[in-house]
Amino acid sequence: MRFYITSETYDPTMFSDMVKIEREWRCNSCAEEYYDSHGGAGNFIYCEACEDNVHFDNSSRHRGTRYCNSCVRDNVYDCDDCGAEIWSGDDHDCDSDSSSDTIIHSYGYKPNPIFFGKGTYHMGFELEVETRERSRFENAKMAQDILGEHAYMKSDASLEDGFEIVTHPHTLEYYQEQFEWSVLTKLKRQGIRSWNTTTCGLHVHVSREAFGGTVNYKSTPQDIMHMQAHQLRFMKLIYDNERQVSRIAGRADSSYASFSDKGKLVPKVKQGHSLHGHCAAVNTENYATIEVRIFKGSLRKERVLSALEFVTACVEYTRDLKITGKNSALSWLRFTGYVSQEAEKYPNLALIMSESFSRDTDPSDENN
Repeated sequence: MRFYITSETYDPTMFSDMVKIEREWRCNSCAEEYYDSHGGAGNFIYCEACEDNVHFDNSSRHRGTRYCNSCVRDNVYDCDDCGAEIWSGDDHDCDSDSSSDTIIHSYGYKPNPIFFGKGTYHMGFELEVETRERSRFENAKMAQDILGEHAYMKSDASLEDGFEIVTHPHTLEYYQEQFEWSVLTKLKRQGIRSWNTTTCGLHVHVSREAFGGTVNYKSTPQDIMHMQAHQLRFMKLIYDNERQVSRIAGRADSSYASFSDKGKLVPKVKQGHSLHGHCAAVNTENYATIEVRIFKGSLRKERVLSALEFVTACVEYTRDLKITGKNSALSWLRFTGYVSQEAEKYPNLALIMSESFSRDTDPSDENN
């Protein structure tokens, strides 16, 4: 008879040589094995809030101390008056008259969407940035003043001292032709960083209308099958070409954009859940959108536009794609051929693809 010890059943008085790692209690031998398989014990931090040892990638900083992401997510909130990050239960006083409007909203802030541009479907992006010189609130206010109703600012516990720019839904054409991209240049001039950080990402949300809409009481079995089949082709194109996709995205596999659910895409499409939850490379847990989280943050206009164009190109390329066991429809070669043919529609993606696989271009040279 085997006896399993879980976080719920473990009593510290039972054994003195147990270590809690990633919410599971392990004996010293198993703990060493786990550490070794994840880069060594030096890659783990001790969370004082829940007394758990978690990988550095699964931790966030709050007021100079690192905690596990779960504790930060569950305990840290933003003061609606001054924007300060507060740990739940801590005393906090601020001058509520110092600002009539909140500039950096809390992580859970989600206003009603405003749609820009006419098209079958829309996209929004979340760009994380870190500050260096002026305060993050001054920089966030500048970004808000430039973008107006097209975007809003939010806090994110994964950032050291920054914020994320979240846009309302726009069509690709609106982003390409009318969006106020000068905001990126002005932020860069203020010492803001995104590309040359270890914390910043760029996430693109595409409306489920791109795949036929959302499943509801009006959806027929044929409608649902059609939607899910397109979503599956879309995700397989990204997951099957992980190495090449990561290269143009500028971001290697991380706990915030994990490819670990590769091979488990069918249940992910049907049930909306994956091994890494919303931190999967492609997040399907949102009701109205599918989120592609693979991109590294950047203040270069072409980089951000290439991410939007990449998601659109993946949607359109896989829309009516015929896949059999013998063809290579989802190969990177076939996809790049499609992008090349549609270079006028995806000029920034074509540019970044060319740069990413050129021996004469070093992405680390980007200073934003």
